[in-house]
Amino acid sequence: MPQPILPQAFSIRFSGLASVLVCDVGVGFSELMNVNNVKPVSDKSALWDTGATSSVISKKLAHELGLVPTGRTMVTGVNGSFECNKYVVDIYLPSRVRVRDVLVTESSGIPYDLLIGMDIIRLGDFALTHTDGLTIFSYQIPSTHQIDFVDEVNELGRKIAKNKANSSFKRGISRINKKKRK
Repeated sequence: MPQPILPQAFSIRFSGLASVLVCDVGVGFSELMNVNNVKPVSDKSALWDTGATSSVISKKLAHELGLVPTGRTMVTGVNGSFECNKYVVDIYLPSRVRVRDVLVTESSGIPYDLLIGMDIIRLGDFALTHTDGLTIFSYQIPSTHQIDFVDEVNELGRKIAKNKANSSFKRGISRINKKKRK
């Protein structure tokens, strides 16, 4: 019987309100492709991009790692369509959250080492909060529960209404008791 996958998670606290989500990651050969036991490289910059269908590795990082293309594919981006190399890598997110066997395409047009797309984002839960002028970005893989802010707001509203009703009831009982004592 297969073992359940234990959830892994990380949170990043940005000073101020973040306009982009960038974090340090590690990248290495997929275990399937790592015949020479090459260690992953760390401290690489990754941009989280919900507008990207798939993840992308910079041409520079692919060369630095000595990755061997698994083939070529056509990609379409903001600058049009073009053919590029594709690779299979393991990506090490913050707090040692590892995503295995990710198919990435190569690009010389990204200003980061890696672009994390919806292929990884959709594997778990992705949340942003902006309280007290600070951005907190949290990610969990795999997903373990649903996050629904509407349900949370509605439940809070019910609790407030119940507390107000209880307070009104208690004030009414208190007034009745005072009149009885007189």
